[in-house]
Amino acid sequence: MRKSYCIHLSADLQIPQLTHLTKFTLEDIRLIESFQAEWPFIHEGAYIEGLNGFTPWKKEHIKTSVSTLINQWKLLKVEIAQYIAAKKKEQMYKGMVHGICFFLECIYWLNELPVNFKEGLISRNIKIMPINAEERLHFILSRVAGYHSFKQLEELFKELEKQFAIYLIKNKG
Repeated sequence: MRKSYCIHLSADLQIPQLTHLTKFTLEDIRLIESFQAEWPFIHEGAYIEGLNGFTPWKKEHIKTSVSTLINQWKLLKVEIAQYIAAKKKEQMYKGMVHGICFFLECIYWLNELPVNFKEGLISRNIKIMPINAEERLHFILSRVAGYHSFKQLEELFKELEKQFAIYLIKNKG
């Protein structure tokens, strides 16, 4: 019988509007040794707990990690659009939570930083990000399951993807 391992997210990794994201239970601790998109902020949680795991914010991992999250978003936004059309608010909410977390991870990792909300949603150390990202995120978080929040998140990702392309060119890939 395998022992499960619980990673608790510290207060610095919690978004007040999304209070249910506080811990993850892993059946196999080795899962943190490779990139995981399924559990938001799991790499940061493991890092804070002193576990030796994958660090997607390290320069050598940014291209793969951020590309993966952007691709995950592209798949997820199709699902969210279907939930909107079918008026499935609960599923839309869950999808939006994942999308918001993907976006935040992308912003921090693109700036070679682990996610940390000690200073608010966007750390003052963040230099690469869409214009007015923090204000727009607060709007999204005020109505996570709203259509306009979805459209705003979609626009943030479009802008972030352009900035990611510039980052890759400046850093030679």
